[in-house]
Amino acid sequence: MSEKEKKGKFPPIEVRALRRKEEGTYERLLCQLLIRANSSTGLEKIDLMCQAFFRTKSMLPHNPVEIKEDEVEVIYTVCTALANVVVCSLPHSSEGSYCKIMWAFKQDRENYERFIKPWNKSEFRLVYYPYIGNDYKWEENYEKARKYFDSLDDVNYFFCITTGRHGNSGLLTKSSYHSLKNWFIVWAMPQVDGWFMELSKLVDQSVFDSVFKTMYGTKEKEKEPEE
Repeated sequence: MSEKEKKGKFPPIEVRALRRKEEGTYERLLCQLLIRANSSTGLEKIDLMCQAFFRTKSMLPHNPVEIKEDEVEVIYTVCTALANVVVCSLPHSSEGSYCKIMWAFKQDRENYERFIKPWNKSEFRLVYYPYIGNDYKWEENYEKARKYFDSLDDVNYFFCITTGRHGNSGLLTKSSYHSLKNWFIVWAMPQVDGWFMELSKLVDQSVFDSVFKTMYGTKEKEKEPEE
């Protein structure tokens, strides 16, 4: 066996740890997540692959696969926030809506550099509803809001717009939300595909085949034409 082949295989003890006395329960659960992820797209696929890593970590705490745990944490945190976006009706309007993203971390520069900057392509400015109101000071309030947002640095601007924390001003449009989501998916997907290759090494092909048949069944053999 070549050195390359040896590197791609795990010691027997790693696979046995997945099977244990539960007759392969853990290995099959991991396999189910991998199969579901392989047939999914976008945020759903990313979420399933994060779950697959965490499942592996719970079974094999010393992490035998070549996956960086910090990388998974960053991707899972952002994926969860984007997947659970809150869509609200625009105030003082019978039509239209805006989005609020609930980031699960302190909204400061350190976390912006860690969780947001690697994939954010907005280059400082996002499209937002500048001011929503119906009072007679509309133009005055609009101008105040515009000056306020223009005065913010990139970090505070991003979090202020995406969380909608400035009241009726600076509300994230749905188009901007979808742009953020797509930028993140494009950035994260190559890494997630790499995880799939690593985690697949922990599951025997026969288990893949068995679980796949259980989940999706098999096509019936075509009947031979009668003579």
